[in-house]
Amino acid sequence: MRVETIEPDLAANPGVCVIGAGPVGIALALRLGRLRRRVLLIDAGPMSPVTDISGAFKLDLADALTHASSEEATRQGLGGTSSAWGARCSPYEAIDFRMRSYVPHSGAPVGAEELAPYVTPTARFFGVEDHFADDEGEGGKASVRIGRYMRVSPCADMGRRHGAELEASAQVALLLETRVLKLDFDPLAGTVTRIVALRRGERYTLTPRAIVLCCGGIQNARMLLDMQRAFPRFLGGEAGPVGRYYMGHLSGSVARIAFRPPAAARPFQFSANPDGSFVRRIFTFTPAALDREKLLNIYFAPVSYPLGDPDYRSSTLSALHLALSLRFLTTDYMGKFRPGHKTTPFDFRLGMRAHAGNILRQPVGAVTGLYRITRERLGYTQRLPLFQYENPAGIYALRYHAEHAPTPASRVTLSGRSDSEGVPIPRVDFRYSSMDMESVERAHEVFERWLAQHGYGQMHWLQPAERRQEHIRVQASDGFHQIGLTRMSASPETGVVDGDLKVHGTTNLFVSGASVLPTSSYAHPTFTAVSLALRLADFLAAGFV
Repeated sequence: MRVETIEPDLAANPGVCVIGAGPVGIALALRLGRLRRRVLLIDAGPMSPVTDISGAFKLDLADALTHASSEEATRQGLGGTSSAWGARCSPYEAIDFRMRSYVPHSGAPVGAEELAPYVTPTARFFGVEDHFADDEGEGGKASVRIGRYMRVSPCADMGRRHGAELEASAQVALLLETRVLKLDFDPLAGTVTRIVALRRGERYTLTPRAIVLCCGGIQNARMLLDMQRAFPRFLGGEAGPVGRYYMGHLSGSVARIAFRPPAAARPFQFSANPDGSFVRRIFTFTPAALDREKLLNIYFAPVSYPLGDPDYRSSTLSALHLALSLRFLTTDYMGKFRPGHKTTPFDFRLGMRAHAGNILRQPVGAVTGLYRITRERLGYTQRLPLFQYENPAGIYALRYHAEHAPTPASRVTLSGRSDSEGVPIPRVDFRYSSMDMESVERAHEVFERWLAQHGYGQMHWLQPAERRQEHIRVQASDGFHQIGLTRMSASPETGVVDGDLKVHGTTNLFVSGASVLPTSSYAHPTFTAVSLALRLADFLAAGFV
């Protein structure tokens, strides 16, 4: 149920206090409520998430080229950043949890087998099917799999999807427009004794039995760092793991793929299901190949952008590129459609002659193709989760989404600035390494060989060998997937939370979200983060609360 005031009984006995009403917080609160446990779900924003970022939700960025701004990456309110995400769902695999000798700081105290019972309820939470892989042989000399699926939720905004159940729940109290300012901590007992919250200009004190931080990676780390500022030995002090190992992903396109025959591309494009969800296959490597080649995890998929490549040999895409260039009076129009898109020196320019040649060779195809795209964009047909166009020539950009290796130098600290309530603003020093670039390049080389050997088609690099890693580097940017900042570990020397997501050295403080994941996988992290939240709810209900 939604509450508008903090009554004395609620303040004194809120049960489990879940701070942050994004997908992870909502999933955790709902499962605890179904298990008949009392929950207070708090968020700083209103019922409809907003981008009006203020105070400690702002970010002090060391490099704005590699990390999204707070306005791009953060939402406050019910549903959180799910109101703006791509709703892509795929679980982490076993290799993402195990220690890999070639990936420093890899390994987790929880494995895929512990999360397997939560895949189906997580899929149900997002409204997608729970089938993510066909049975395939993964050992021996196999390199690439074509039987992994990416699914997309029919409703990306988890606040809208689950809002009615939250409001109807007798166990879950939903308190919006309430900001947590401080966690009071007793270091001798290892207990968070109270929460100081601000609501509409008035301060309140809450005394929950357990607190779960579900504020997003950077804000989870900021709250723990603020506790560390008051208690310098907390979590190993300044040299400890909290706020370190900040990861996202590397994504972009440095090659194109030509399918043979062209229809072979269809399974790797999004198709709509009757329930409104979407699915496509992705190219992934077998665990044996990753180990053999010492590669970070990665997936590949064909896409129809950037539009400026005339070598798609598509009259439709060429016509669309020229039309958008004219509409916006620039070829740097992708930022209008893709949040966080970065312009690079390698971007395609106007290319008038080459694109006009494509159009003149297939003028009827250009008209019919643009008609189909317009109908889909205007909603006359089911709108796809991203722009795609089935190219009769079978040529596409080869999009990659790659694991970002954990390193302690990539981190969040507290800046020297504070907001009007005295809460410090996070300082973000987000870093990629040469290992990341080299792995993406070598993964393309392995994939190129596999394509040729199995007759799927050909891969063509967009740049000569000496410029490929630079092409990868200038596209490397994230800040949306805030992974690793409160990583799980068996030891307090190497991580922030244990396998049950309890903060090391505390008795009643937990963290849930992508920030507890010790590696970033190829998968978008929210699905696995929700699985971990459901597992945490069961742990809390089994005897903690």
